[in-house]
Amino acid sequence: MQRDALKKLHSTARILAVFAIITLFPTNVSFAQEATDTVDYNIPGITVDSGTASSLQGLITQDAQRSQYGTYEHAIVKQAIEQTVQTDKGASYRFAYALEITSGKMSGQIHRIAVDPKDMPAGFKPKTGDAVIIYVQITSDTAGPTIFFESFDRQNIFIWVVILLIVGSILLAGWRGLKLVFISVISLLIYKMIALPMFVHSANSLLTVLLSIAILTFFVAWLTVGWNRRLSVVIAGTLLGSLCSYTVLDIFASWAHFGSLFGQTELFREAPLLDPKSLLLIGTMLILGSAITNLAIAIANGVSEMHELSSAMNFKDLFSSGMIIGREKLYSLAPIIIFAFLAAAMLYLADGTWANLPLIKTANNDAIAQAVILPLVGLLSLVISIPVISFSASLAWTRLFNKSDPMRRAVSWRQEKITIEMDSRLRKNDMIGEDDKGYENYESGQL
Repeated sequence: MQRDALKKLHSTARILAVFAIITLFPTNVSFAQEATDTVDYNIPGITVDSGTASSLQGLITQDAQRSQYGTYEHAIVKQAIEQTVQTDKGASYRFAYALEITSGKMSGQIHRIAVDPKDMPAGFKPKTGDAVIIYVQITSDTAGPTIFFESFDRQNIFIWVVILLIVGSILLAGWRGLKLVFISVISLLIYKMIALPMFVHSANSLLTVLLSIAILTFFVAWLTVGWNRRLSVVIAGTLLGSLCSYTVLDIFASWAHFGSLFGQTELFREAPLLDPKSLLLIGTMLILGSAITNLAIAIANGVSEMHELSSAMNFKDLFSSGMIIGREKLYSLAPIIIFAFLAAAMLYLADGTWANLPLIKTANNDAIAQAVILPLVGLLSLVISIPVISFSASLAWTRLFNKSDPMRRAVSWRQEKITIEMDSRLRKNDMIGEDDKGYENYESGQL
């Protein structure tokens, strides 16, 4: 049976791989082709000649202004040349490119542009064969479009990552491994369709956080602990812990006068009605909320197992067990939380290190201060969340679920009846001097 299942898995993986190759690679065949399709354009900012792709001399360096009217298209770099051009002001260094547009109305056309390096996006230097995204701006006359570079085209990489994640998850845990893919998709959808839209529409940040975390926790707990009582305990514990974490984070963010996440203020100059602090709280709480969900699942599972192992454990015992489980779990979460924030602000940290800036400036930089203070406050909020989650889980199994379970009520009633009968018998034995016989009967279960 296992061998047959493995064969089916390998067959499925091969089909997915072949499908991906057929789907993704046709556009890259043009890498090795010489450009032959040409269009004659000659407008300010761009020159397109009627020769082959190797005709990149004599181009005018692109200097046109970008407008809001245009379209984003896919393109392939057919040729990339670094040139030194002599001008009245001396030598000028530039890049000359031949681009084949592969999408939109101009698909198949080849355009040639010359770009000043300072006008290129930071870290962007495409080479021959690279897939890129360009912004095509149609001019008011019939001369032709103006082209601006945007970024590398990473569409195929996204698709390949998803395919390999699916295949790897299946190889790891069979079809149950698709739970990992499902949780990843749910997380992205929550971020894209709930958290960001609610922020853009100026919704309350606490409501946004609790709604996003509640939905995420429901699906994660449903797939990990199943549809049972632990599901409700995990959701309740996560929401209570998130509420405490949000309160602590809000206090310290206000105290430190934090604005937008890692000092990115361009958005708020364009949209002054948006609250930058809300973005910081939402972004940080999505990270902490995921960690709180992890804690809640571990504590709920542990408390449930301890209660099933010994139904005689009281609230205090279960609470202590939950605290121990949460504490051990937090040890592994601590470096994840810290490095998540440090990695997001690594550019600012590297800039301060490279420039050898004094500590008084580095430590008080918005981005660096957030990268240090936020993870520490996050860990503080997780420390506070652990007793809250342990309290809710212990309360559920000692107060709520015991009352709703008829079998446990019957067992509890029988134990109470035995205890009452035993006390009555012992008192009677005390009167007639048969203490030892009473204890013997109790130990042998004859009462």
